[in-house]
Amino acid sequence: MVDNIQIQQVFSDLILNAEYSMIHTHNKGQLQVDSSVSDGKVVVSFTDDGEGIKEEDARKIFQPFFTTKEVGVGTGLGLSLCYGIIKRHGGMIYFKK
Repeated sequence: MVDNIQIQQVFSDLILNAEYSMIHTHNKGQLQVDSSVSDGKVVVSFTDDGEGIKEEDARKIFQPFFTTKEVGVGTGLGLSLCYGIIKRHGGMIYFKK
């Protein structure tokens, strides 16, 4: 069982980040959300066609206050909050290219 409000927050943050990246990259985009069950756990993946994360930034994206957005656009808290919520639910969240 999960806290549906918290999981909704995670999904919302991931979707909004994808939307920002896609619009920033080419003013449109495609987001794919897939779900499955593996070893009794729900697996959800979000894939977008935005500009992506630079290699040097990939290991920092879940740190509080880290952002790649320009000043005044993002706080850098969204993905760190997502990380905390997923960990409290006994899950894992990660980025892969």
